Amino acid sequence: MGFPLEGVMILDFTRLLPGPYCTMILADMGAEVIRIEDPSYLYAQYPPFYTNKGESESINNTILMRNKKSIALNLKIPQSQEIVHELVKRADIVIESFRPGVTTGLHIDYATLKNINSSIIYCSLTGYGQTGPYAQKPGHDLNYQGYSGALWLNRSYGGEKNTENIPAVPCTQTADLGGSLYAAISILGALHSRSVHPEEIGDYIDIAMLDCAMAMNLTAFSDVFAKKTINTVQPFSTSDLLHGKFPCYKVYRTKDEKFISIAAIEHKFWAELCNLLNLSEFIGKEFADEDERKKIADLIGAKIAERTLDEWQSLFDSVRTCASPVISPVESLQNVQIQARECIQYLDHPMYGKIPHLANPIRYSQSNLVPIGVSPHLGDHNLEIMEVLGYTKSQIQEFDKQKCFGRKRKYK
Repeated sequence: MGFPLEGVMILDFTRLLPGPYCTMILADMGAEVIRIEDPSYLYAQYPPFYTNKGESESINNTILMRNKKSIALNLKIPQSQEIVHELVKRADIVIESFRPGVTTGLHIDYATLKNINSSIIYCSLTGYGQTGPYAQKPGHDLNYQGYSGALWLNRSYGGEKNTENIPAVPCTQTADLGGSLYAAISILGALHSRSVHPEEIGDYIDIAMLDCAMAMNLTAFSDVFAKKTINTVQPFSTSDLLHGKFPCYKVYRTKDEKFISIAAIEHKFWAELCNLLNLSEFIGKEFADEDERKKIADLIGAKIAERTLDEWQSLFDSVRTCASPVISPVESLQNVQIQARECIQYLDHPMYGKIPHLANPIRYSQSNLVPIGVSPHLGDHNLEIMEVLGYTKSQIQEFDKQKCFGRKRKYK
């Protein structure tokens, strides 16, 4: 059946994680992604690195930039803008992550590009969106999570009562990756809409990572809305559950100083857990009131502390309840389920040998995803792309003299 996005061309002006992660997904699905890269950008390569024979490459980039092409262009000069406009004539999608207003100065804003290609789908992926008092405010994932309420919740049971209980910095960039996913979803929706629209009209998409962080914090806001609009007493708060305040949904320490996560929310799973731990008197009390639930959690904690993690894994494998070890990323690579699902795939890299990749989790039955390809170096496809656009060698040399491609590349 081929690749789902075969024949779709995307121009990618984004940096760091959110935009490149979005276009990685789309490239894996078969889109031709051309990265328009600033040759003077300081943070294009960030640690950790593969190294060999004096060469180095960002390991993040080997994953994020796979299956893409790269052209290096200094967008501050008219000649480079001319090249972009020629690419736009052939493109389906543009995605950028500049602060609002920057693209206008570079002549790559939606209004300009729409006049060149009326069917273009243009996605702006930014921290705070194109409108509102924070539109020009700089930010990163931690800031968006801070504004959304998610970071406030990211602390141990005790919450605001414990002045020492500072919110922990999350190890997963939820807002950034949420923005990536919403951007990819919105682009796919716009592609479908354009395909069924008789005039094939494009669209402009405004994705803000703060908006995405808010949308993904559904459980916490459900509780907030309930407290504001419902007068009856609720049996328990879902965000309290996710905060580890109930013994049925908590992390416990084992005898060998490791951890096990228990998520026995449903009655049947809680009953299995209680029977296994010889605590059958607490069946039906997974959502006990505050005083009793602390007692139950302490008893479960004492039981779990009597055995090692391996011993508990063996016991939990014999019953039907929701319990699993808390393991490190290194240990997860050896997990039988993760291996069976081939979540890690390998690529033969010409410089660094066989290197691992995080596999795209999408599994189609009727079509395939693009095999993992080597990520490009800055400007690897300059000559190829310029020739496809119809520029002659002498024209390319002239663009080179004008420093369109950044450092002098000496095309012959």
